[in-house]
Amino acid sequence: DKPARRARAYASGMGYYELYLNGERVGDHVLDPGNTVEKKRKLYSVYDVAGLLREGANVAGMTLGHGWHSGACAAWLLLRVEHEDGSVTTVVTDPTWRASAGPIVKESFFNGETYDARLERPGWNAVGYDASEWGRTVDYDESPETMEVQAMPPIRVVGERAPESITPRPDGAVIVDFGQNLTGWVRLRVHGRAGDAVTLRHAELLHPDGSLNQDNLGTARATDTYILKGDDVEIHEPRFTQHGFRYVEVTGYPGELAPENITARILHTDLPRIGRFDCSIDLYNRIYEVTLWSILGNSMSIPTDCPQRSERMGWMGDAHLIAETTINNFNCAPYYENWLRAIANEQDEEGRIPDCVPYYHFGEKDGSPAWTVAYPLITWYLYRYYGDERVVREHYDGIKRWFATLEAKAKEHIIEKCMYGDWVGIEGTPAALIGTGYYCFGAQILAEFADFLGKADESEAFAAQADTIAGAFNAHFLDRAKGLYGNGSQFSQVFPLYLGIVPDDQRHAVLEHLRSEIVEKRDGHLATGILGTKYLFDVLSDSSNVDLAYRISLQTDFPSWGYMLANGATTLWELWELKTGQGMNSHNHQMYGTIVGWFFDNVAGINALPEPAYKRFTIAPLVTEDLDHAEAGMDTIRGTIACAWRKSDAGLDMSVTIPPNAQATVVVPTLGKPAPVILHNGRPTANAVPHPHGLAFDVGSGRHIWELR
Repeated sequence: DKPARRARAYASGMGYYELYLNGERVGDHVLDPGNTVEKKRKLYSVYDVAGLLREGANVAGMTLGHGWHSGACAAWLLLRVEHEDGSVTTVVTDPTWRASAGPIVKESFFNGETYDARLERPGWNAVGYDASEWGRTVDYDESPETMEVQAMPPIRVVGERAPESITPRPDGAVIVDFGQNLTGWVRLRVHGRAGDAVTLRHAELLHPDGSLNQDNLGTARATDTYILKGDDVEIHEPRFTQHGFRYVEVTGYPGELAPENITARILHTDLPRIGRFDCSIDLYNRIYEVTLWSILGNSMSIPTDCPQRSERMGWMGDAHLIAETTINNFNCAPYYENWLRAIANEQDEEGRIPDCVPYYHFGEKDGSPAWTVAYPLITWYLYRYYGDERVVREHYDGIKRWFATLEAKAKEHIIEKCMYGDWVGIEGTPAALIGTGYYCFGAQILAEFADFLGKADESEAFAAQADTIAGAFNAHFLDRAKGLYGNGSQFSQVFPLYLGIVPDDQRHAVLEHLRSEIVEKRDGHLATGILGTKYLFDVLSDSSNVDLAYRISLQTDFPSWGYMLANGATTLWELWELKTGQGMNSHNHQMYGTIVGWFFDNVAGINALPEPAYKRFTIAPLVTEDLDHAEAGMDTIRGTIACAWRKSDAGLDMSVTIPPNAQATVVVPTLGKPAPVILHNGRPTANAVPHPHGLAFDVGSGRHIWELR
């Protein structure tokens, strides 16, 4: 009965919810709250609802669905209203609330949603509705240990796609092709009789005869059904499910399905875009675009492996591999901070971490080192890219406990068991080599963390331990007579080179073996899986083998990114090979998008893993005959960093932007000119330092123009 000066709604649920106030939907979140280890921690969202309140009676209502929750649905609401006179009114969910079944008669995150519009209750969430026949609610007795505000961006409907084609089938079904593999659902516009049922089945693929192919979805039915109420034109889209699809099979639609009556709605965590890349090689630009589609389609409050089949898990390996590419292109600090807390929540008393977080029976509870290393690595990336010191302090002890589990497993500093290996690679790599390499990597990261935290003794101890593990690694896996590691596979050479643990007197031989494996054995192709591919391009570029990195990246036959695109990929595949039948062959996995990190680092030249928060970094594009121009930019924690270069008849023009309070070493390529002349902002300069890839200049903030003549 008093005017509201300010009003906030705090809402959450076990399962998903939608909140309504006086008949109006509150907010634009979907599939809320975000995925967490729900027994330990649940997220709530905060909404400004002052504009939805009225003087007098008001009605709040919630629609609930299960989502990831397997038990009874539950919800919490705190409505806090501050009045002009300073008084406060609060409304909370309690057993006086009423509940009833509604028109969503079936809903499943994997299987889809069935909505019977005949069961709608008009006005149920508005003033004046009589809910006296509804049942009473009860107190929920399995509340999470803590509730936290959902600080990361929510999942939202972020875009739409119209059909590219609508094709009738001989059996009466209609196949709708949206031209892009995406994550979301379909909005339907339909007019028909009460009781007519329209069924939509979703898939990434078609069979050769043009029929829908759901063979790679596992047990996920990916099917939505809408039962008409018989009004004029009815418009419907699901609420509590998600599909990964390009194609939709429609059956039961009354009349002819016109393009304006079916729309793909794209949804994912609404990560702000901060990165951009473009170059003169169309293949690279296409790889970049399909990688962004894959990252976003697998950003569903946590980084997932795939959006379509009966899995959709937070596999730790996939997530840490793609993290740097994600950070280059999106502001995702709160997103990863939430997931790190989920990892900490899943860690058991012994320090063990599962392969998937949250853990839903996929993978091992005591995860593989190559997967669980996500805990220190994601923490490291947040520290390095964002200067997030708090996240190191928050997780340092947990990471040490994880590392202690590796120490306990190690036999003479060798980790013998490492599940999954170099996953989905063309060739195998010894599991012990991979596990021990990540054991060493963990020690290296902990040494840096301890140093930052001022724990000098612990930093020295971890650094010494990393050296000891490296020594054991070399003693166990390095064949000095042959100049190679492990079984000779590409990743067997790449990993120790990336870690910086190859003895100086063996480095040339190991690189030569790697080059031989790529050029002679594989005819310029990679043979690595998801782990090795992440590190391969950095190793080649850093060892003056950039010609080979370009050769691999430009391939268009199997195995390569170009092969995927030549076979119609609009998102990245799980496998290098084209498979369309039953089994593990998702056509939307993000982990092979790590090549985009190389596009930023070496093609455009904005180098990765700078001094924390880009206080000091390097720009050094690696220019080859294949490229005429490239550019990339990122809106970092310090401001915009950008580099654009273009070959000219006279040589090369290069523009660089350095943000405030930052220093950069900029390497201008000299293109093999014996006596290069370089102008800096229009003036000759003589303060350059020779560099393996050109001439280097130390500069401060601002926009800098270099001309090579």
